[in-house]
Amino acid sequence: MPAGRVGSVGMPYYGGNAATVTEVNLSGTGTPQVGSTLRVDGAYLTGRMVDSAVRMVVRSEPRDLEFVTPQNKSGEDRARKSNEAVVLDSTIDDWLPSYTLLDAKGTKVASGLLTDCARVDAPTEFAGFGSLSVLTFDASKPLTDGDAVTILAGGQTVYASDANLYVATETWIDPEQQSTTTRLADWERNFSTSVHQFSIDGTKPATYLASGTVPGHLLNQFSLSEYDGVLRVASTKGTPWNTQEKSESVITTLKRSGVALAQVGRVGDMGRGERIYSVRFAGDVAYLVTFRQTDPFYTVDLRDPAAPKVLGELKITGYSGYLHPIGDHLVIGVGQEASTQGRVQGAKVSLFDVSDLAQPKELAKWTSSSFGQTGVEWDHHAFLYWPDTKTLVLPLMEYDRGVVTNQSFYGAIVLRVDRSRITEVGRVSHGTEAPANLGQTDCRKLTAEEISKSSEANYLGGGQVALLCARDQVGGAIGYECYRMPNAQFNANSSTLTVPKDGRIEFCTPTWNQPNPIQRSLVIGNTLWTLSQQRLQANTLATLARTARVDL
Repeated sequence: MPAGRVGSVGMPYYGGNAATVTEVNLSGTGTPQVGSTLRVDGAYLTGRMVDSAVRMVVRSEPRDLEFVTPQNKSGEDRARKSNEAVVLDSTIDDWLPSYTLLDAKGTKVASGLLTDCARVDAPTEFAGFGSLSVLTFDASKPLTDGDAVTILAGGQTVYASDANLYVATETWIDPEQQSTTTRLADWERNFSTSVHQFSIDGTKPATYLASGTVPGHLLNQFSLSEYDGVLRVASTKGTPWNTQEKSESVITTLKRSGVALAQVGRVGDMGRGERIYSVRFAGDVAYLVTFRQTDPFYTVDLRDPAAPKVLGELKITGYSGYLHPIGDHLVIGVGQEASTQGRVQGAKVSLFDVSDLAQPKELAKWTSSSFGQTGVEWDHHAFLYWPDTKTLVLPLMEYDRGVVTNQSFYGAIVLRVDRSRITEVGRVSHGTEAPANLGQTDCRKLTAEEISKSSEANYLGGGQVALLCARDQVGGAIGYECYRMPNAQFNANSSTLTVPKDGRIEFCTPTWNQPNPIQRSLVIGNTLWTLSQQRLQANTLATLARTARVDL
C-alpha cells in the first residue's frame, strides 16, 4: 500500500455480525495512528488488491426477520401465512446490509444502506436470502464507504484476475422440493455451484456482470482460473460432505454471454469415487490431484476451451494437498503419504516432472519420519520456495499418531529440492522458552478484587491476566492470547470497576509454554525469518543458526 497509509480488515472480537476496515496512518517516525474505520453488516469473506485498488467481499444475511418453521405437516399453512406477513411488513433496510463510517475520534460521519437499489442485482436462479457485496477502496486516498455493488446470493470461494473478480457459492437447494426418502440422492445428483462475475477495472467501483453454474462443489480459490477471457473451473460432482462411488471430477470452461457465464466445454471422468485434493492452472494446462486410496496426478490440456482433454495420469501413494509450479516443467506437491489402502502416514513432498504431459513422473519425494502434517495443505501462504538456493520451507507438526510427547516437533522443515532427490537440510523451532518481556502490555493489569464478580475471576489463579485498555492502546500481552469481553457484560458482573465508554476489557491466557507452530516464513538477504503466534525469529539461511528473535 502507498507510504503513510495501511489498512486492516477483519471481524470484531465478539460476533456483532460486522466486518471492519481500519485505516492506520504510518507517516512520520512516531507511533502509528488509527484513522477512519468502516463497519459493514455481515461477515468478511476475503479481499484482493490490484495496484492501489482494494476489493473487499462481504457476505450478509437479512436482519432478524422472524420467520417460523412448521413442526409438522399440519402447521405448514400457518407458517406460510406468518412468513408472508413478515415479508410484507419488511422494508429494504431489513434485507440489505448497512454501513457506518467513523472518523479517527470514533465519531460517526456517515451511515446508511451499503448499496442503493440501482446497484443491487439478482442472479437468474434463486441463490438464497442473503446478499453478497463487493466494496472498492483506493488505497492512495482516504477511507470511504466502499461504493459497493450487491447481488442477492451467498459466497464461499473468491478468485480474482487483473480484470475480473469471481465469487463461487453452493447453489440453493430447497429441501421442501425433495422427499425424505430421496433427498440425499437428489442432492448428490443435483448439487451444483454458482459462479458470479464482477468487473474490477482500475480503481472504479466493481460492477456485476454475469453468473453461471458448474456441477458439484469446489475445493478452494485454486479451483478457478481465467485465461484469455475464459474461466476454467475444477469441481467434484456431488456434495462436499459425501464422496460416493459414482463421483467424478471435471473441469468446465465458461465465457460471458450477456448476463450469463455460458459453458464452452467440459472434460470429466477424473478420479471416479474420489474427490479433488488439489488443483493448479498454469497457462493452458491444469494439474489436478484426486484421492481415496491412491493419488492420481492428472495433466489436462486446455488449449482449446471447447474441447479440453486429459493428457496424462500418474498413480502414486498418498496425495498432494497443494501444488506449486517452480519452472523448468517441475511442480512441487505437498500433502500426505499413505498406504496402498489409503491410510495416511505422515507429511509428504513430491517433485513432479511435467515436461511430457502425457507421461508425468514423480522424480523425487520426502516423507516425515513419524506421523505429522504441514499447514500448507489448508493455507498456501505458509509455503515458501526460494529458487536461488532451491530451498523449500514448510511448517511441520510431527508427533506419534494421536499422542503429543516431548519428542513431538512443532516448527518448520527446510528441504533442498533437486531433480533427483529432496534432502532435509534442517529444522527450525521457536521452542517454549519464556519471553524476556513475558506479560508486557501497554494496558493496565487489573487486580482480582476489581473483577471479583466477573465470571472470569476464578481463572486468574491459573496464570491468566485481565487488562483494562484505552481506545488508542494496542492491547494484548507478550506470551498471552487475549480476547475481548463486552463492556456491558463486564460492568454487570463487576462491583468495583466500571469500564470507561472508550475503554475495553481483555482476558488473557498464557500460551508461551504451549506448542508453538510456525505459520509463515520468508527470506530477506541471507536470513530466514519465521513467524509463529508467539515469536518472530531469524536464522541464517546457510546454517539455520538462530541470530535474533522478537517475542510477540
